[in-house]
Amino acid sequence: MLCSEHSKRRSSPILEVSFMDSELYPEHEALVAELVQLQDVDRLPHAMLLTSDSGLGLKAVCQHLAQALLKRAGQASEADTAELLSAGTHGDFRWVATLDGKSSIGVDQVRVACEFVSKTAGYGTLKVLVVEEADKLTSAAANALLKTLEEPQGDTLIILMSRRPWLLPATVRSRCQARKLPRLSEATCKAELAKQGLTSESYSEQTSRFLENWLVSALGGTLEAHREVRLVLNKVLDRDLSARELTECLMKFELSEAVEAVVRALEERLANLDATGHGLPTLITLHRLIASLMQRIRGGATPAREVACYEIGVLTAGASENKINVVREGLHLMGVARI
Repeated sequence: MLCSEHSKRRSSPILEVSFMDSELYPEHEALVAELVQLQDVDRLPHAMLLTSDSGLGLKAVCQHLAQALLKRAGQASEADTAELLSAGTHGDFRWVATLDGKSSIGVDQVRVACEFVSKTAGYGTLKVLVVEEADKLTSAAANALLKTLEEPQGDTLIILMSRRPWLLPATVRSRCQARKLPRLSEATCKAELAKQGLTSESYSEQTSRFLENWLVSALGGTLEAHREVRLVLNKVLDRDLSARELTECLMKFELSEAVEAVVRALEERLANLDATGHGLPTLITLHRLIASLMQRIRGGATPAREVACYEIGVLTAGASENKINVVREGLHLMGVARI
């Protein structure tokens, strides 16, 4: 059920993407069918922001949607269109993502993509541009994309995919029609986890809402890190452990992996609190802070690992006592804007 790797990262601004065999999760098939129907009645938006709670299935949905739309809009036979897409040589399709050795999508990549959008479709009546992990766009890249998002030339569909759309500038989000992938059912998640060799006991404490996250971690080989960080962070927030113990836990892993695990653990914690939960504003502020740190790391910033892990431990301990000022003070230390 998993989407194969779409492309090899290269030094060219736009990736050559070949469509490998992939299957959609059952819960995502209806969304693709709905969007294809919108194209059939000329109601498909020119720019879409495709999101997902876990990120799982985003690539496969974009692949299947692009393939279905280009086949319908193409002058070539369905077989020829499929062959071009499989070979990564379809002239009306482009896929933008981070390149080898880069942690963000640069302005040069976006300029080349915008040039593609400005040209006339060569194989039919539609061009499709996909931006993978659009929240990795640099500020300059996002700004360069704005005019094209607002007024793309010709019949064009631009798809931005992102698990964390709030990290995108509001100016970008406002120019796209947002669609969210439905969550995978508990049955689907458990079936996929079983394929990874995980027994039900290994995720028995996980709520069905976040089984998708567990599956993503299992597929990415980060399940151990996310499980341990989640356990320790919650104990710190419950005042059963200290900041030092969270710092020591985070230091076991790569910084980007540790920060990602903290963000996911906080998202789960927030989802399990009601609107009147004690310390909710402080916890929200902490989540935004760590998410901003994650975005800085994605953008190429390299904070000292020891310092970052220490600060996350201190700030989490502050949040456990509902000390919102302590958390906000960390915004300056982390180099992110005040919230």
